[in-house]
Amino acid sequence: MRPHRIEEVQGDLHEEFEYQVRRIGERRARWRYWWDVLGFMKPFAVKRKPTIAYSFPGYSGHYQNPSIPDMLRTYFKIAFRNLTQSKGYSALTIFGLALGLSVSLLSILYVADELSYDRYNEKADRIYRINSDISFSLRAIKAASSPTPMGQTLKKDFPEVEEATRLGKYGSHMITSHVVKSNHIIIREKGVLYADSTVFNVFTLPMLAGNPKKALTEPQSVVITESTAKKYFGTTNALNRVLVFDDNDVRKVTGVIEDIPAQSHFQADFLLPLHELNDAKVNKWGNHMFTTYVLLRPGTDPKSVEAKFEHILQTYVDPALRRYFNTSLAESRKAGNDFKYSLMP
Repeated sequence: MRPHRIEEVQGDLHEEFEYQVRRIGERRARWRYWWDVLGFMKPFAVKRKPTIAYSFPGYSGHYQNPSIPDMLRTYFKIAFRNLTQSKGYSALTIFGLALGLSVSLLSILYVADELSYDRYNEKADRIYRINSDISFSLRAIKAASSPTPMGQTLKKDFPEVEEATRLGKYGSHMITSHVVKSNHIIIREKGVLYADSTVFNVFTLPMLAGNPKKALTEPQSVVITESTAKKYFGTTNALNRVLVFDDNDVRKVTGVIEDIPAQSHFQADFLLPLHELNDAKVNKWGNHMFTTYVLLRPGTDPKSVEAKFEHILQTYVDPALRRYFNTSLAESRKAGNDFKYSLMP
């Protein structure tokens, strides 16, 4: 507002104030005065669009700078006009954009899913699998398995190892469910794993029923998942129920655990005691039948544990080579053979 215009407004407000004092009293007139001031200022508080001068040869004038909503409306109009004028090109562009976004989103979801594997384990950052890299008799073997006594030997010899456990899988099994007052259910099951009783100390497998310290130590026992219990017995209250494996292997349910998450590198509906297998009873360093996992103590550097694997080779593998192959570890290495073990998170 120009200065003389402000003076005119002030004069009008003062005249109105004096009139209201005579009519309704000074106190109420003051309230009325401030209300009039605010009401009068409101139209000038609205920001006006700035004007910009332009001048070209033969042309001059002013135009208002458009607001953001005006600009957006203009952009949409231009985009719609271009889409309708070049339908084929527009369709190809939109398809390419949609395809690119879809591939990007799928890639992000895939990576997120891969990174979430085994994160359900409360001790995931301390669980390592022992891998084998063996070259012997012109054969090179890289496997996610290790010698049968490896886990317990590491636990005994290395103070950095808190716990060890093994898993093993042996084909599919025909299982017959014996349920009281119910017909037999016969299903070909493939989700059968053999496990050490220490599996519950390493992996997070919450038990809904049963004692995790004894569940896989009892003879002829089996631990089943929640879904498996409902499938065979119609309830998770399945302790001491009976399952028959392969027609003659009668086992008692000693534990019911929660379903293993889909983001787990191993899946199982049934856990059987691994110590019952003959291969588990044979304490041979040349027997690579099972997958071995170790749980390191908090703060342990896995590289420091790997550095000690040479001790395992010299102390246990070398005598085994001398006994069964009539050669030493040093002679075997000179011949181009070697044994390496590593920790895989």
